[in-house]
Amino acid sequence: MLCPFKSHYTFCPFQEYSTYYVKNRNVSNRNALTVSTKNISSENSKIHESLQIPVFQGQINPRVLQHINDNIKSDILEFKSQMETAANEYSKNLIKQGKPFTPFEISNTYLVTYNKNDILSISIIYQQYIGGRNSYIRTTYNYDLSSGESMPLRSLFKQGVDYKGTLNKLITEKINENKQLYPSISSKQFKGIAEDQPYYLDNNNLVIFFRFNEIAPAASEIPVIRIPLSELSNILKPQLLRG
Repeated sequence: MLCPFKSHYTFCPFQEYSTYYVKNRNVSNRNALTVSTKNISSENSKIHESLQIPVFQGQINPRVLQHINDNIKSDILEFKSQMETAANEYSKNLIKQGKPFTPFEISNTYLVTYNKNDILSISIIYQQYIGGRNSYIRTTYNYDLSSGESMPLRSLFKQGVDYKGTLNKLITEKINENKQLYPSISSKQFKGIAEDQPYYLDNNNLVIFFRFNEIAPAASEIPVIRIPLSELSNILKPQLLRG
């Protein structure tokens, strides 16, 4: 499911993670997965598209592999279809009003942020340029490679632990520690993580992200809180602490 987290400027959220995939190549507990990219490029008077579909290969259960690839591909193509419909409708309305229309521009980038311990975490940024305004959407996928099932946040933790209480405390502390990025009102705005709280894993951190204006001003980047896995070692499932 896509979540409309919007910004008003161009930003490359993956720049800071650009070396992660290379650094993690030789980890002994790395999953038997590699990824290639299928590019979709098209252009007409209504919309210009440049999309990347990740395609995973590897020695895991073929049904699991197909499920992951199909699921991610389906969401990217759904985004493509929705934007094409919106571009057609928007252009028709402007033409009726005698106003000029600038073609929509859409693209996406992806990054595999965690690929070991039978867990795959991938983050996708959808970028849009509509009517002179840039915006972007972030979505993430976290899969248990032994079953192919998506992993909600609670699935990272041991049964019976108060993971929400622990995370809420750590998130509040990190908001208060960074007054420049998060204004003083942010810790009061933060009401605690949701049951379906979006997140992803990187090699060292659990990364919680929020909607625009949820804990930071709407004009800022998509706000993220990085919690080192080492700070959660007492409540995380042991597989996340290997390697």
